[in-house]
Amino acid sequence: MSASESQACLAHLYTSASFRRLVALEPERALDGYFLTAAERLSITTIDADALERFAQSLEVKRRRRLERAYPALFALDPAVLETLCRRYHELYPRRPDEPVDTDVTQFGMFAEQTLAGGEPFARHAADLARFERLMYALRQRASGADQHADGRGQPATRDAGDRPRRCDGVTVARFHCNVSEIGDALRQGLTPDVRHEEEFIVCGVRDGEWAPRILRVSAAVALVVELCDGERSAADVGAAIEAHFAEQGLGGSVDDIIRRLAHAQILEVADGAVA
Repeated sequence: MSASESQACLAHLYTSASFRRLVALEPERALDGYFLTAAERLSITTIDADALERFAQSLEVKRRRRLERAYPALFALDPAVLETLCRRYHELYPRRPDEPVDTDVTQFGMFAEQTLAGGEPFARHAADLARFERLMYALRQRASGADQHADGRGQPATRDAGDRPRRCDGVTVARFHCNVSEIGDALRQGLTPDVRHEEEFIVCGVRDGEWAPRILRVSAAVALVVELCDGERSAADVGAAIEAHFAEQGLGGSVDDIIRRLAHAQILEVADGAVA
């Protein structure tokens, strides 16, 4: 049998506490799922259990530290809850051989958001915090990847005068149910956050040559303008859509001003003459 089969079995042993217990209690049943030779079975079932557990724990600690670096505010929220959440995540999603770290970190954020959204005993803002930090991590990785490949991300393209406003590459609009950006700042500084359960709209992205994401807290109206600037609508179309949304006429001038300010902040790309 190929070495890959025994390596797959060992990887399962290193990453799954339940599989280690099953191998200890019922080795024949546990190993039936692998095409192993008699010698390979003997080699696996005679591994020193204490040494195996220590090695498995060291891998888990390394994995957790990576998650803590990606979600510092979340892990500061409630250490006991996050300890339980991590153990469950490790059991349900054992690390696959050669799995990219980015995949594991993103998957944990999605798992945490879904789990923490269940209400008690979790804080109401915990799920939003998990989503917020996952978004920040994705932006940092995007910036890092762009730097490594030097692909010219964010450089203004040559645009025709008739082009329409569009979001710059990597710009995201997110809506939360609490003041999540302030909560994250406080927790990362070791402070008790002032939690307000009110809608917060965030426009975020990474400037050219920068690594840390920019976070702009904006009104619902500004967030809607950014979302509507999809490269398909003209500035006049965006203004008309805003007037229809708020059932109020005469907002076109204000929308043009918002688009100009967002373009200056490198949130939107606007061709010359696209905004009156």
